[in-house]
Amino acid sequence: MEIEKKVFDIFKKRVGIDFEKECHLRNQKLLGAIIQLPPRELLMIYMDIEQVLGVTVPKREILKENFDTFDNILRIVKENI
Repeated sequence: MEIEKKVFDIFKKRVGIDFEKECHLRNQKLLGAIIQLPPRELLMIYMDIEQVLGVTVPKREILKENFDTFDNILRIVKENI
């Protein structure tokens, strides 16, 4: 549960979206038409996850384009903690 809170906090601080309250956005593409996150911010989230949680996101997840929604990123973090 602590891990989830930290991921929620990273997103809230970095992009101003509270995915705890905005559950309907959790499976939306972060770079897509609804959320419209700038690519730079997704990179910053990647770096925040590495720094705050000490998790290295596997290259295969990036290459498979899985680092694209809040839920996918949370799953990746949990699998690699």
